[in-house]
Amino acid sequence: LYFNTRDQNGQAAGTRGEAVSSDGGQSWQPHTTSGYRVFSPAPAVLDPPVVQCALLRFASTLDGAKGNMILFSGPDENGPSGPGRSDLRLRYSVDEALTWHDGPLIHQGPAAYSDMVRLDAERIGILFECGPENGKKCNRIEFVVYDLSGLGSTR
Repeated sequence: LYFNTRDQNGQAAGTRGEAVSSDGGQSWQPHTTSGYRVFSPAPAVLDPPVVQCALLRFASTLDGAKGNMILFSGPDENGPSGPGRSDLRLRYSVDEALTWHDGPLIHQGPAAYSDMVRLDAERIGILFECGPENGKKCNRIEFVVYDLSGLGSTR
């Protein structure tokens, strides 16, 4: 199991932690050899402000896929709208969350909480809070379908 969480008391972007379990969640270890007891800091590419984000295992060799893919959705602290809860970006890992890559910008403008669902072998659905591109606050919830063909090696 891979666990990624926000640091509720963190005051800056990049205050996420991650841990892994090889016994179904009975015990947890740092995801890296960073010397931390349980949660190690998440990689810089997972740089949203303090906010809920979403994880989704999209593909696994254990299920017959050619590769592994884990998806992460959350605001992009370094996105075109600047810091804060804005610019929802999809990020992905093809090596079991050891490294992460920036993926497509899903929404430009205010963006906050999100969740994802696998729709079929190529597409996901993303539900998220958002607002107008030139706005300052989220004022609606949107659902978009995104085609992942060509993103990483999952086939």
